[in-house]
Amino acid sequence: MPTRSTAPCSALPGSRRLPIPTLLPAAYLPDLPRPRPARSQCLSVLRNLNLKGLSLRPQILALRNSHFSTATEPSSKQPHPPRVPNLIGGTFVDSQSPASIDVINPATQEVVSQVPLTTNEEFKAAVSSAKKAFLSWRNTPVTTRQRIMFKLQELIRRDIDKLALNITTEQGKTLKDAQGDVFRGLEVVEHACGMATLQMGEYVSNVSNGIDTYSIREPLGVCAGICPFNFPAMIPLWMFPVAVTCGNTFVLKPSEKDPGASILLAELAMEAGLPNGVLNIVHGTNDIVNAICDDEDIRAVSFVGSNTVCVMYRTSKDGVFTSRSYYYALIDRRGVRFPWKSIWRVKAPPRVAFFVWTATWGRILTCDNLMRRGYTMAGWCCMCCCDGETVDHLLLHCSAVQKLWNYVFLTFRVHWVLPRQVADLLFGWHNWFGKHHSHIWNLIPLCLMWTVWRERNLRTFEDLSTSPDQLLGTFVTSLFDWSRIWGFTTAVTVTEFVDSWHSASV
Repeated sequence: MPTRSTAPCSALPGSRRLPIPTLLPAAYLPDLPRPRPARSQCLSVLRNLNLKGLSLRPQILALRNSHFSTATEPSSKQPHPPRVPNLIGGTFVDSQSPASIDVINPATQEVVSQVPLTTNEEFKAAVSSAKKAFLSWRNTPVTTRQRIMFKLQELIRRDIDKLALNITTEQGKTLKDAQGDVFRGLEVVEHACGMATLQMGEYVSNVSNGIDTYSIREPLGVCAGICPFNFPAMIPLWMFPVAVTCGNTFVLKPSEKDPGASILLAELAMEAGLPNGVLNIVHGTNDIVNAICDDEDIRAVSFVGSNTVCVMYRTSKDGVFTSRSYYYALIDRRGVRFPWKSIWRVKAPPRVAFFVWTATWGRILTCDNLMRRGYTMAGWCCMCCCDGETVDHLLLHCSAVQKLWNYVFLTFRVHWVLPRQVADLLFGWHNWFGKHHSHIWNLIPLCLMWTVWRERNLRTFEDLSTSPDQLLGTFVTSLFDWSRIWGFTTAVTVTEFVDSWHSASV
């Protein structure tokens, strides 16, 4: 029998020190006073026990039968971590790209898989497969598409533990949170099961004599989804179930940090009966996202992520971009070039006033506002090509704009010094001219700023510019138009104001 040695034990305050036999762990001596372990130690023990429990779960054996899973042997025991496949035309295929990104298990810091950077040829093949499948899939009855979603939600419920374990391995959530991730996506699949009702159009009879109106909802074509890392199952399930049930085909780009859940969901979708080519998966980083956004065959893109990530996907590779590339990143839509070509061309003073006040209070994304938000801009003024483009500089102090303001002051013999800020000018200008011409007077700064902003957009987006004299002519013409159609009750007021402009011009 071995000799027992004793060691001193640190006692709680007010207690007596007692010897503890070192042959027995402290857990077997409940009667002896012991210090309470620190919270960090408790969490560490529970975390270790949880990891051991996960490693013994029987679902791991089932996962090994999948096309791809990261919940297999640790990478330290594997000669080469598995490569995540692409899904193209209903087949899981290995990418031919030699470049890849490691997927790290955050609990063990081990490499569990490698995500290939899909080549441009492979991406084109995925889009081509989706485009080809759309021709027949769009004509599939919506009730047939619904039945596939009914089957898919049944399969997701069957394999929810399998999906959750994969998310825990790749992304680091607790098993309970990972199950919630899957369940919240499952709710969208259930929503897609009622697409027949949701896709119904509208009909109104006899809206006028002999006229009926109706609307039809039709699928767009090839759609794409760009997913973040924080919800590996929920966000893909936000995207492709509804899109494909509406009759579209889909190209999914999961996060390169945790793509395993998307692959498992694709396997379940094909098991549920989704035809080949309806759902495709490609992997990569910025280059693939840019390819998705630029591809002419992709009719709609669903993106979840931060503004910074969105802009970096759509602008220059070195991260320094001009205002043109930024605006294109935010407002360029398929076939439509948002505000500066459509809304901003409308000669409607109320809308112009709203725009000017929006720009004044920093809501218009000029270069200075973008730099305040953390973007690296080449922030020179496109009107004078010297100072930085701020709202106050562009609308008040730019050398190209000074000629317009000087013309206004000379015309009305006004002795003014322009303030530093647009807001101060708008407050000081209001009704200063007097009641007789107050309406037209208040339109002058709005029309001038509007003219300058339109010129700025032409130079930024179309590389077109006008001379200072042409810019002045545009301003005068616009003000004539506004004075004739807006805010005046008598023709005498308009005539007097126009005569004063004519006499000043001569």
